[in-house]
Amino acid sequence: MTKEIVIVSAARTPFGRYGGSLREYDYFDLGAIPMMEVIKRVGIAPKEVDQVFWGVGDTSPCKDVYTPVAARQTLLKAGLPPETVSISLDKACVSAMSAIQLGCMAMKLGEINAAIGGGATSFSQEPQIVRGLRFGGFRMGDVKMEDPLFALGYKDFNPVSADTDDVAHEYGLDRVVQDEWAMRSHAKYGEAWESGKFREEIIPMEIHLPKQTPLTLDIDEQYRHDISML
Repeated sequence: MTKEIVIVSAARTPFGRYGGSLREYDYFDLGAIPMMEVIKRVGIAPKEVDQVFWGVGDTSPCKDVYTPVAARQTLLKAGLPPETVSISLDKACVSAMSAIQLGCMAMKLGEINAAIGGGATSFSQEPQIVRGLRFGGFRMGDVKMEDPLFALGYKDFNPVSADTDDVAHEYGLDRVVQDEWAMRSHAKYGEAWESGKFREEIIPMEIHLPKQTPLTLDIDEQYRHDISML
């Protein structure tokens, strides 16, 4: 008999702009917000979640960049029992979607009955990296700091920007066509938000930043209503 998998609760925080309103949020605190919300919305006890699958495309913003065990630390902050089984996985930009896929697979196999799948990231909290100090040391000269966000991609191969440019050239998609598509997509987002289509999906967040007036963020911060091709 085929076992039907049903999504009974789904929510997310607004997407914050780089260096924007969510820049002070700790990686695990940020992920705990939707975890708590999906449990609250469906009205189950946290102990009823059998397993958490959590996408982690970048662990460098975590307090422990080497072994952050992001899924576990996030679920603990969300109030799930410490006995809850979890797994953190990295599949780059599709990490969270792959986490949801793994949860569905585990339920399909009959291993679990309920799971939380999702993910989090925070480019605003990316640290600067200094390599080669452990054994080499520096007696003279400058120490170079590395920005993980610069030339994002495989360091021994092409950065992501070069690969995407190659694919666009292969299919004859020039910059004008891409900009027109992006602007059209951006405008459609605004229309969808105005009509209330994101109201149930986005969790409004009360933001308190030093020396700034408190605000409620209930829209993805990257959106600009006055965008144009100029």
